[in-house]
Amino acid sequence: VNLPPSREAEIYFVDVEGEVAPLAREVEDRSPQTVIETLLATETSGLPSEFSSNVPPDTTLLDSFTEGDVLTVDLSEQFTTIQAERFIAAVAQIVFTAAALDEIDAVAFRVEGEDFPVSDEEGAQQEGPVTPNDYAGLLA
Repeated sequence: VNLPPSREAEIYFVDVEGEVAPLAREVEDRSPQTVIETLLATETSGLPSEFSSNVPPDTTLLDSFTEGDVLTVDLSEQFTTIQAERFIAAVAQIVFTAAALDEIDAVAFRVEGEDFPVSDEEGAQQEGPVTPNDYAGLLA
């Protein structure tokens, strides 16, 4: 299926090695909100067999807004139900998916409206927004 560029986005999923890689997916539009919602809503059963998502399946996007090149995502508390490497990969999925959009370079996380610091790929907690550089080692 050849989709027009405005209806296709790179959505990042986790491969069998636990690394993140993009799959082109159909989207309603290429707004950050839509692209992140597409990631969260993807049924992993519909993905190629080597791909899955570490984002907990019931996670919802409560709010999102952009300031400059930083996208803030406010996620439901389900997002925090995973830990350690699985959680870092889930964060990386969101960061790479957002940063694949021209206008986004970094992502700030909130959970249920509260600022939620996330860790980089080394497990070091980051106070501010995170960028793909913080997770470069997780790219397939």
